[in-house]
Amino acid sequence: APPHVTHTNITSLRLSWMHPHNGGSELTNFWLRWWETDAAGRPESIRDCGEMMVKGKRRFILVDGLQARRTYQFQLAAENKMGLGQYSEPSKPAKTLDPALPLAPGKPIGVRCSFNTITMLWTPSESIGAECTAQVVQISN
Repeated sequence: APPHVTHTNITSLRLSWMHPHNGGSELTNFWLRWWETDAAGRPESIRDCGEMMVKGKRRFILVDGLQARRTYQFQLAAENKMGLGQYSEPSKPAKTLDPALPLAPGKPIGVRCSFNTITMLWTPSESIGAECTAQVVQISN
């Protein structure tokens, strides 16, 4: 049976699955592969895709590092000492959530001052599903 999505986030999807028949040998690992299905006109060569090994007998995995607001499908294959079995049918399409506003940056700290310059240091904002394109510093008296 194909894996199914149990939780959706901005840049991750959590999947779970049923253990397949082991073919007479204990299952050792699973292999999960995914691809972006709704590419909004982007060529297939630049669509998001990947594959990962899920060690042991786990029946769930969090696939992170996905792109926000994109649709993915997944396939799963079981592995035992005889080798890798066939991949499942594709899962139902699942879409990651829309990106959110970035988190606030850390408090700026003055590092160096001179007559006409100030050098500041801060922890940058954390992006939430979309690249931060600017950090704005506001100075007041």
